[in-house]
This record gives sequence, C-alpha cells and structure tokens, in this order.
Amino acid sequence: MSLTTIIKKNQLRDQLPDAAHPALLRRIIELGSLPTVWNNVTTIRPRLLLTWVIPSVTLMIGDQPRPALVHKEYLFSLQQNAHLYKDIVAMRGREFGDEYDNTPFDVLSILGMPCLVTTKQETGKQPIVISLEAFPEDEFYPETDLSFQSLTYTNFDWALYNSLSKTVREKMEKTPQFQQVLAQNPTRQPIAVDETAINLPL
Repeated sequence: MSLTTIIKKNQLRDQLPDAAHPALLRRIIELGSLPTVWNNVTTIRPRLLLTWVIPSVTLMIGDQPRPALVHKEYLFSLQQNAHLYKDIVAMRGREFGDEYDNTPFDVLSILGMPCLVTTKQETGKQPIVISLEAFPEDEFYPETDLSFQSLTYTNFDWALYNSLSKTVREKMEKTPQFQQVLAQNPTRQPIAVDETAINLPL
C-alpha cells in the first residue's frame, strides 16, 4: 500500500527588464464592484483590469516561452483625477477635448492601442506598470499574433473568463455583477483551469 504524489519544483520565471517597452493594450476586463479603501474609509466601487502585451519580449514561464504581459487595476472612473483617466490621456498623448465633456466614453475603444509601458519588477514578484506614454508617431506599431480581448458583464464570455488566472477569477466571483450572471445562467458554473497554462497570474 502507498500514498504518493508528484514532486514539483518551483517554476522558474524570467525577469522583465525595467524599461519603457513598446506595447499593445491586449485585454480589458470588467472585474465588477469590489471594496476600495481611501482615507481609511472602505467603499464598494467598480473596477477594471487592463493588460498590455509586449511583443518584443518573450519570457520563459517554467519551461514555456510566453509573450510578456503586464497588468494594472483601476477604479472604473474617468474623473480627471482618476488613474484610469490619466493613463488613457497618457496613452493617447493628448487630453480629451470639450466635445467629451459629460459624454459617455467607451473604454473598449482603446483596445489594441499601441503605447510605451514603463515597467519595474522586483525579484520573485510580478512586474508593475510605472507609467504609460503615447507611442511615437514616427515608429512602426509593435506586432503580435495574440487576439485582443474584452470581458464585460453585459456581454459575458465564459470561455474567456475560464482562461483568466485564478487570482482574477476569484476577485470577480466576489462581486454582485458575477453573482447576477450566475443567477441568469444557473447551469453555468466556473470551470477550474490548469494554472500552468498561458495565464500569467497577477
């Protein structure tokens, strides 16, 4: 009689060089409403997750080569002092004109936009986005074979949801928006995915 399991070594992860990288906004995920702490006060606010692909950098994740991806989470707000507003302006390279005053803006319209993403990575941790800049007009856009993706609760894509990292899926599952999607699809349940796949967890 025996009780056995597989011995697994920690996966090796390449470091993303600290630099300004040509990148493309690859994915926009509506996370849903999550607790946000500001001045020691907790409120429930809608949040987004943006992911950029850096086509010029391939990293070894374990023994698999993967295109470098970096992520940043935002409050879903386009007030002028909001991080999402500031970063969209930085990617565009210009402020929003008067024609946008009090006008709905479709954040999905920036999907696929090229920009420069400056990153920093501490050993053993995920790279973080330090700043964004507009892509130089006199340079060619970076190219990638990866598709551009978006996931919203009004157009919920279960296949895309199940391809996300465990960290992101667990965040979404805590939101009232996700619970509403489940209530509308009672036979549909989240599917566990292999964390060694293409996902790069936050």
